[in-house]
Amino acid sequence: MDLPLWALYGVGTAAILVGFMVFHRWLQGLTGRRAHQPEAVLGAAVVAFLVGSGTIAVAIAIDNEALQVENRRIFTYDLSLHTNATGPYRLYLPSPEDRRLFPALDERNGTSTLRVNTTGPRPLIEVFAIGNVSFAIRYEFIGLPFNTSLSRTTPGASPSSVIATLELSDPAPGATSAAVDLDIVFSEFCRVTHLTLIADVDERVGAYPGLLTVGPC
Repeated sequence: MDLPLWALYGVGTAAILVGFMVFHRWLQGLTGRRAHQPEAVLGAAVVAFLVGSGTIAVAIAIDNEALQVENRRIFTYDLSLHTNATGPYRLYLPSPEDRRLFPALDERNGTSTLRVNTTGPRPLIEVFAIGNVSFAIRYEFIGLPFNTSLSRTTPGASPSSVIATLELSDPAPGATSAAVDLDIVFSEFCRVTHLTLIADVDERVGAYPGLLTVGPC
């Protein structure tokens, strides 16, 4: 059975204290306050110091690894668009509100781009595209828990449903539509927040149902 971290720290600290006590006795032998201490006593002190410091070093390494695992965050934004547009078009989508993710949400695929638009009161994802396009964004970092709020979304009728506001615009004449497949995932220690949205979007502002789930890893 693996020792808990507090036990490793305790063993290491106790071994170092024993090393200090044995070393102190050896120094007293050198100064004549005690009977001369053989070099074996010094060797025992050195061994105690090494065992103690080594045990604490192992505990620190395990502790750091655990902190890395607990504070590891992974964010993904996967978008696929299929459209009948014959020219450039713009699509506005929900955006995470965690500002640490904004730099990752600046992507290009050929002549098409995806970025965070922050000019309004809340951020939104702005896609400028020509034809069918997809974006697969993955960002990983060590830090504080996510802010999993998403702009342009409101709760639906059930706990796992959500209503997303999407907007498609095309300056070219004629009706334009786009099939949108969007997956947004916040993954962190023992918790995953996942928005799935599949919608046929018309050339206007519209509300579309999606699925928002929060569960264990």
